[in-house]
Amino acid sequence: HPCSKYLSEKWATDYVAKLPESDRFRLAFINPGAIYGPPLSEQHWAGSISIIKDLMVGKFPMCPKLHFGAIDVRDVARAHIHALENAEVTGRFIC
Repeated sequence: HPCSKYLSEKWATDYVAKLPESDRFRLAFINPGAIYGPPLSEQHWAGSISIIKDLMVGKFPMCPKLHFGAIDVRDVARAHIHALENAEVTGRFIC
Protein backbone atom coordinates (compact mmCIF):
# COMPACT_ATOMS: atom_id res chain seq x y z
CA HIS A 1 0.00 0.00 0.00
CA PRO A 2 2.73 2.58 0.81
CA CYS A 3 4.44 1.71 -2.46
CA SER A 4 1.29 2.31 -4.50
CA LYS A 5 0.77 5.66 -2.77
CA TYR A 6 4.33 6.69 -3.56
CA LEU A 7 4.09 5.54 -7.19
CA SER A 8 0.77 7.33 -7.77
CA GLU A 9 2.19 10.56 -6.31
CA LYS A 10 5.30 10.22 -8.48
CA TRP A 11 3.24 9.55 -11.60
CA ALA A 12 0.99 12.57 -10.95
CA THR A 13 3.97 14.84 -10.23
CA ASP A 14 5.79 13.70 -13.37
CA TYR A 15 2.61 14.09 -15.44
CA VAL A 16 2.04 17.69 -14.32
CA ALA A 17 5.74 18.55 -14.79
CA LYS A 18 5.55 17.44 -18.44
CA LEU A 19 2.55 19.66 -19.21
CA PRO A 20 3.07 23.03 -20.86
CA GLU A 21 3.46 25.64 -18.14
CA SER A 22 0.09 27.21 -18.95
CA ASP A 23 -1.68 23.85 -18.39
CA ARG A 24 -0.01 22.89 -15.12
CA PHE A 25 -2.02 22.68 -11.95
CA ARG A 26 -1.19 22.29 -8.29
CA LEU A 27 -1.15 18.96 -6.54
CA ALA A 28 -1.87 18.18 -2.92
CA PHE A 29 -1.45 14.63 -1.66
CA ILE A 30 -3.35 13.77 1.50
CA ASN A 31 -2.18 10.51 3.06
CA PRO A 32 -4.20 9.50 6.11
CA GLY A 33 -3.37 6.58 8.36
CA ALA A 34 -6.12 4.18 9.33
CA ILE A 35 -9.41 5.98 8.73
CA TYR A 36 -12.20 5.47 11.25
CA GLY A 37 -15.48 7.17 11.90
CA PRO A 38 -19.10 6.59 12.69
CA PRO A 39 -20.40 3.41 11.05
CA LEU A 40 -22.91 3.96 8.27
CA SER A 41 -25.03 1.03 9.40
CA GLU A 42 -25.09 -1.77 11.98
CA GLN A 43 -23.42 -4.19 9.56
CA HIS A 44 -20.28 -2.04 9.52
CA TRP A 45 -19.64 -2.87 13.18
CA ALA A 46 -18.44 -6.30 12.00
CA GLY A 47 -15.40 -4.77 10.28
CA SER A 48 -12.15 -3.32 11.54
CA ILE A 49 -13.99 -0.76 13.66
CA SER A 50 -15.09 -3.62 15.94
CA ILE A 51 -11.45 -4.31 16.85
CA ILE A 52 -11.00 -0.74 18.05
CA LYS A 53 -14.27 -0.92 19.99
CA ASP A 54 -13.27 -4.23 21.59
CA LEU A 55 -9.90 -2.79 22.63
CA MET A 56 -11.59 0.23 24.19
CA VAL A 57 -14.12 -1.77 26.22
CA GLY A 58 -11.54 -4.28 27.47
CA LYS A 59 -12.84 -7.32 25.61
CA PHE A 60 -9.33 -8.72 25.18
CA PRO A 61 -7.59 -10.12 28.30
CA MET A 62 -4.41 -8.35 27.27
CA CYS A 63 -3.43 -5.91 24.60
CA PRO A 64 -0.14 -5.86 22.71
CA LYS A 65 1.64 -2.57 22.27
CA LEU A 66 0.16 -1.21 19.08
CA HIS A 67 1.29 1.86 17.21
CA PHE A 68 -0.50 3.07 14.11
CA GLY A 69 -1.77 6.32 12.77
CA ALA A 70 -5.53 6.71 12.97
CA ILE A 71 -7.76 9.58 11.94
CA ASP A 72 -11.47 10.32 11.92
CA VAL A 73 -13.02 10.20 8.45
CA ARG A 74 -14.55 13.64 9.02
CA ASP A 75 -11.09 15.13 9.56
CA VAL A 76 -9.88 13.53 6.31
CA ALA A 77 -12.85 15.10 4.52
CA ARG A 78 -12.01 18.50 6.04
CA ALA A 79 -8.39 18.16 4.86
CA HIS A 80 -9.54 17.47 1.30
CA ILE A 81 -11.95 20.41 1.33
CA HIS A 82 -9.25 22.70 2.71
CA ALA A 83 -6.84 21.60 -0.04
CA LEU A 84 -9.47 22.24 -2.72
CA GLU A 85 -10.47 25.67 -1.43
CA ASN A 86 -7.01 27.09 -0.72
CA ALA A 87 -4.64 27.70 -3.62
CA GLU A 88 -1.59 27.84 -1.35
CA VAL A 89 -2.04 24.20 -0.30
CA THR A 90 0.38 22.06 -2.29
CA GLY A 91 2.64 19.13 -1.55
CA ARG A 92 2.30 16.12 0.67
CA PHE A 93 0.29 15.92 3.87
CA ILE A 94 0.27 12.95 6.22
CA CYS A 95 -2.56 12.96 8.71
